[in-house]
Amino acid sequence: MAVDHSRKANGEKVQSTIDLELMEQDAENERGVRENAMRAMMGTLHTKRNAIQRRADFERWRHEVALEAANEAFQGSAGRLRKLYAVEKLAGNCLQKITFDQVEKSQATEDGFQKIREVTGLTDVMDIVHKFLNRDVEHEQLKSSVKEAEVRLEALLEEFDRFKKDTDSLAFDPHAAERSRSIYQEVEEHEATLNQALKDHEQSRQRLQRTTLSVENMKRWSNRMSKALGPFDDPGQPFVRVEKPADLPAYFLSLHKSIEKFIDHVSKQLANGKVQKKTISQAASKEYHEHARLLNDKDFLKNNCRVPASADGRPPSARQPQTGSDEDPNKQIENEREKYKKDSDALVAEIAKKAELQKKKGGKA
Repeated sequence: MAVDHSRKANGEKVQSTIDLELMEQDAENERGVRENAMRAMMGTLHTKRNAIQRRADFERWRHEVALEAANEAFQGSAGRLRKLYAVEKLAGNCLQKITFDQVEKSQATEDGFQKIREVTGLTDVMDIVHKFLNRDVEHEQLKSSVKEAEVRLEALLEEFDRFKKDTDSLAFDPHAAERSRSIYQEVEEHEATLNQALKDHEQSRQRLQRTTLSVENMKRWSNRMSKALGPFDDPGQPFVRVEKPADLPAYFLSLHKSIEKFIDHVSKQLANGKVQKKTISQAASKEYHEHARLLNDKDFLKNNCRVPASADGRPPSARQPQTGSDEDPNKQIENEREKYKKDSDALVAEIAKKAELQKKKGGKA
């Protein structure tokens, strides 16, 4: 039995050594791929920077040439522009005089239209024109409308007299009116009760939602506290796993006893001298300073920052504006980075697939 166990342990050790060597080879291959990719990217970046510098020099030279040509053109056309300015000024004075004359004429016309608006009550010019053109037709229509209204009024008066004669002999029933009024009041009361019930239901639903969120938070908090105070759990009353709100009272009872045990344990440690308050404060201060040092460490931030400060991983001052052309270095660098990322993901997937196949073969064996 011991020989079989030793043989099995030796086989597992050999298999683990083989797996370690395969993983080291994969890591070396991946490191080589990354180094080659970095060298290629740096070479491309250096080439693109040189191209950008050459384009910048060319743009600066072209700007200087264009500025000199513009100065010469400006000096050559200055006299012609002064003459055009004088002609435009004379034309402006003439147009101003014509404008004043037209304003006076239009003001007189506007005053006339304003009087017409006050009389007719219309604001649109076309409505006023149509009103004057169709005033005879409208007058005839008003006459016919008056005749129709008079005929209808006479018919309504006759109908009212007939209804009055028919209802003189009828008696009024006060009990029926009281019964109808009580039915209407009952309907209104039931509607008010229904509205109040809907309002109470909405308030209860919101209160239930808040209570449910609070219970979920308390469940997560209780699980964390159970793990933290696990060594001080009372065997007579262990921690209750909170699955529903009814479990909270029993949990807090067990939590109270565990906290008392924890406080007693700390007091004993302090009384025996195994733990000192100065040591606790020093440990807390040391941990605080260690966290502060890590947060200020550039290498730590670089190794643990998964999202770069910008889209291309460079500060904003080092980026060039994108032109949208094929020669844009940022666009090409981004495309190359995506390509290398896809190649790396494919390589990792292939290695994982091989490892899974080897694991299946080992399980079958």
